[in-house]
Amino acid sequence: MKSDTLSSFGFVSETTQHHYEWLHWIVERNLPISEVDNPLTRSMSRLKPVSSKTLKADMQKVARNVGVLIEKEMSNFFGVMWDGWSHSSVHYVVIYGVFIVKGKRIIRMLAMSPFEVGNQNAEVHIEMFKAVLALYN
Repeated sequence: MKSDTLSSFGFVSETTQHHYEWLHWIVERNLPISEVDNPLTRSMSRLKPVSSKTLKADMQKVARNVGVLIEKEMSNFFGVMWDGWSHSSVHYVVIYGVFIVKGKRIIRMLAMSPFEVGNQNAEVHIEMFKAVLALYN
C-alpha cells in the first residue's frame, strides 16, 4: 500500500507536491530538465504537467535554500577540500566544506562544475573557490 503524501494531509499543495515529484524523478534518473516538456513523458505520468522553465526555477530555489542551511551548519570554522577528475575530454572539479558538529566531522559538497576547455591552472581553481565561498558568506 502506498503511503499518504504530504499533500493528502494538507501540509503542501498538490501543485507543490507534483513539482517535488518531477524534481525527484529528473534528479534520481539523471534526466535532462527538458524531459518534462516531452509529450510522451507527460502522457505517461500521473503528475500535473510542469514546464522545464518552472522546474529550473524550482531547482534554483532548492539550491538557494539548501545553501542557506549548509552555511548555517558550517558556521565560521570550516575547512575546504576539493577533487578533480576528467571524463572523456571534460575536466570536473568538486568543492567540499569540512566542519565539526557536536564532535562529528561533516563533509558537504558545496559545488561541482565542469571546467572550460583550456586553462586549468591554479589561478582558475582559486577563482572557482572564491566564487563558491562567496555563495556561503
